[in-house]
Amino acid sequence: MKSIYNTLFIGMLFFSACKNESKSTTNEESNTYDFYIGTYTQKEGHVDGKGEGVYKISIDMDRDSMKVVHTIGDFVNPSFLALSQNAKHIYVVNEIGPNPDNYNARLSHINIDSTGRFRKAQESGTFGKAACHVALNPKDNMVVVSNYMGGELAYAQIGSNGNLTGEIKHLTFTGKSANAARQEASHLHMAAFNKDGSRVITVDLGTDSLRVFSVDDVKGELVQINAVGTKPGDGPRHFALSSDEKIVYVINELSNTVSSYTFDKATGVLTFISSASTLPANYSEQNSTAEIVVSGDGKHLYASNRGHNSIAHFTLDGKGTMTLVDHTSTEGKSPRNFTITHDGKYMVVANQDTDNIVVFELQTDGKLKKKATYGVKTPVCVVEIGN
Repeated sequence: MKSIYNTLFIGMLFFSACKNESKSTTNEESNTYDFYIGTYTQKEGHVDGKGEGVYKISIDMDRDSMKVVHTIGDFVNPSFLALSQNAKHIYVVNEIGPNPDNYNARLSHINIDSTGRFRKAQESGTFGKAACHVALNPKDNMVVVSNYMGGELAYAQIGSNGNLTGEIKHLTFTGKSANAARQEASHLHMAAFNKDGSRVITVDLGTDSLRVFSVDDVKGELVQINAVGTKPGDGPRHFALSSDEKIVYVINELSNTVSSYTFDKATGVLTFISSASTLPANYSEQNSTAEIVVSGDGKHLYASNRGHNSIAHFTLDGKGTMTLVDHTSTEGKSPRNFTITHDGKYMVVANQDTDNIVVFELQTDGKLKKKATYGVKTPVCVVEIGN
């Protein structure tokens, strides 16, 4: 019999954890941007979680001020988030690692009604542990979840009301690679759809591999069509696609590099092009990379360094060659996820271990200029609202 944590169940209780019910200033009234911030809420092996859940924040760029609009509680380690296109549904992974009760990680669905009230509509197990990433397809009718532990890729269909429908399915991966301490088994770190939702690409840190799947969102099925190995010991973590989807850029956590691959969407074939370090040439201390983002105009690539605590900035030639330009301090420790606002004006970085987020202005040459720092407890993921 399947564990109850791997079957779908529905909770209909409204949250009572809203800390500030006041309305945020509208973008028409001022230069205001709204975000959801995923956090760690409890101590784990790699982090001392202090967050209280998912924060909805509003940043007034003109006044350099931030306020917490809501705190959505009743979660354990809601580290990564995905927001539907209409901003009415949030999908949250609950990153639960090994525990005495052997609970699996979970995926939660938050419904946002017309009054702005948040309600946890569903919660389901994800088959593995330490679920570390969640992504939606462009139609918002399918979701994929990466479990860092267990080699499990979980996925499910989504109905018109935002609810997960039917049973969550999963694929299990095995293998290992060169780093005995970190690559003793499959460790999925990201799975995401391409622009039209016809393909899913997964990144497996534990087996040094990228896999490509065809997607049938009507039947809710994923079928692997290709795979490629990275350099042994790279530890690929996250990826970003070029705007024309002909190049995949991968950030490698263990080797502190970014790599580029040509991508044939029809066949799923990935072919290595080049690699570049995310660190200064004279840096020799401990570091591991985290996030990778390509600018909207496709001319710049950014990567976060944990240890050097910086954003590495590369220029792109559109053919897969990356040229390191500079490094910008993140003004905090362990920068995880970061996002560029929809208009390309700002970057918001989450510094996990110093309880702060930092806003940078993007200059015309792609360089970053610090604008403001705000306190947010153990931030991990930054998702802009209404982008």
